[in-house]
Amino acid sequence: MEIKAKTRTLVFTMGFLGLLTVVVTIGIFFAPPRLFFVAFFGYCLWRWYLILKMPYRIRLGIGEVELRSVLGRRVLSPHQVKSIKKFGGGYILAYDDKVQSLYGNMSGFGEFVTSLKAANPDIELKGIAAAT
Repeated sequence: MEIKAKTRTLVFTMGFLGLLTVVVTIGIFFAPPRLFFVAFFGYCLWRWYLILKMPYRIRLGIGEVELRSVLGRRVLSPHQVKSIKKFGGGYILAYDDKVQSLYGNMSGFGEFVTSLKAANPDIELKGIAAAT
């Protein structure tokens, strides 16, 4: 089973952050106070890192969960996943001692949660209704 982030979400998120980064870059060179724009540019770079690390595709195979992002992929066992929680407009997937943000409107997310819960009944779900 494979789920993907919707294209319009990716385009909007990266487009908005790209536009914001361009405006801040122009502000660094042409608008005082420059220190504000330099600090905000650092914030934009941090947001780019978080967005590029966020998986745009999740594949649930036999005995594995693959999280694919622009910056790489992580392969987990379903038993490594501890919880999935609703957080703002997205989700937080906790595994081992780490957490991973997920896009909120991935197509087929409900079926993915149901299949993952079947593979690992110990997963804690908060704010998510898994089909039974």
